[in-house]
Amino acid sequence: MTIHEDPVREAGAGPETSAALDHAVALEASVASEAFAATALAELRDAKIAVPTRGGRLSPSQWRDLLRERESRPFDLLDAPIVALSARRPWDPAARLDVFQPGRWDTTYDLVFLASDYAENSRSIGYVDFVAPADGVYLVALRFSGHQTSMRLTGPWGLASTSSATTSDHPTVTAVWTGSLGSTLHFSFSLTGGIMGYLEEIAIHQVS
Repeated sequence: MTIHEDPVREAGAGPETSAALDHAVALEASVASEAFAATALAELRDAKIAVPTRGGRLSPSQWRDLLRERESRPFDLLDAPIVALSARRPWDPAARLDVFQPGRWDTTYDLVFLASDYAENSRSIGYVDFVAPADGVYLVALRFSGHQTSMRLTGPWGLASTSSATTSDHPTVTAVWTGSLGSTLHFSFSLTGGIMGYLEEIAIHQVS
């Protein structure tokens, strides 16, 4: 195995030259980062993204249509959720919501701003723990909005995802979990594509 030395150090360069090289590399990285940020902001400006809002609750017929399209099993009627988490209600006796690197936690509009994976180490990641109050089947429904982005919901079911074309859309991504009394469901969510999106609500329904 051949070990290649730094050619500058081989030439007998001292610590001052090495420090200058380190500074040049750092400066180049900083310029690239600033250029990327400028491009991202320009895309945001050109897209004319609307101020985010929350969508209204889905009607029973909208729920039926959504679940018929997304889930393999039929759900004819949904009762009110047993848990509903949002910016204003991140904690419930049966569940809790945490977000790593939220862009903003806005209780005025009841939205959590989420950065997508547009840049390395910038992504917001949400985590939810839910303790089943009884044996049964539970439907997890996450509602969000965003400009040309997709929400990824990861848990025991694998990966579920859906896309949002504009901030005027309010899509819902769903997944089904079967749990026993006292068992804990752990799942996470994050955005891919676009630059930012907005978490509106995570609702959990017991369907059987």
